[in-house]
Amino acid sequence: MRTRSPPPHEPLAVKLLRADLAADERVLERFLKERATLMRVRSPYVVGVRDMVVEGATFAIVMSYVGGGICGAAVHHRTARAG
Repeated sequence: MRTRSPPPHEPLAVKLLRADLAADERVLERFLKERATLMRVRSPYVVGVRDMVVEGATFAIVMSYVGGGICGAAVHHRTARAG
């Protein structure tokens, strides 16, 4: 999901954890660990985490938006070319 931040209105990406998965303690713990890990990493090769949203059973990680297509498609394209 894409959205925009408050001024200066930078594009943002939102990773939502589905409610059925949030009900699973192990999945929720991994999601929270993912956010904690990303918060510690400072690299031009890793997307920056901006915020965490928790509202009832809704959990989301808000990140800087990185344009350029779908990562899976790029990996598939490169794998097909290398093969």
